[in-house]
Amino acid sequence: MLKCGVQCGDCEIFVEKIMPECGHTQTMKCGVNPQNFSCLLPCTKVLPCGHRCMLKCGVQCGDCEIFVEKTMPECGHQQEMPCHIDATLLKCYFLCDKLMSCGHTHMNARCHKTTCDKIMIQVYNRCKHRHVVPCYLHEESFPCRAACDMPLICGHACTEYCGEPCPILCNVCLQDPECRNRILVKQFV
Repeated sequence: MLKCGVQCGDCEIFVEKIMPECGHTQTMKCGVNPQNFSCLLPCTKVLPCGHRCMLKCGVQCGDCEIFVEKTMPECGHQQEMPCHIDATLLKCYFLCDKLMSCGHTHMNARCHKTTCDKIMIQVYNRCKHRHVVPCYLHEESFPCRAACDMPLICGHACTEYCGEPCPILCNVCLQDPECRNRILVKQFV
């Protein structure tokens, strides 16, 4: 109690008031305007998916977070995920035996796996070099990294990778002025 003549503040006594937005009854201090109070009861709105909103009434409804079973469009497996998630944007996490387009079978592979990573020995058509590479790498996408076996005009072996342009002179001849001059003269004669 305040003395007479002292300015009274907002009333501090708790009372029940009807929320203008939702019609729920909430307990709050008498001096609080219900327009400035957020309803704390469970929301009763129904989301576009048909599920009830799981948030508090005074909070803006968001995406539906209720877990539901959905069919993965690429493989037909059933997976649980939040209702608002579009199954076409996810990859199936199931493990299954999968026949790859190359003919290899992957046991207990992720359902969405599309590239075969079995290690193979590939023989390059243009040079006949052999390489140990994953099955999905083809000659066009993986250059041969064997040493070039072409002899240079100096008689030394090329030090570049297979398929790369060979230099005119090798590193040995570049360091030896006598050899370098002999080769350059031989090339232009």
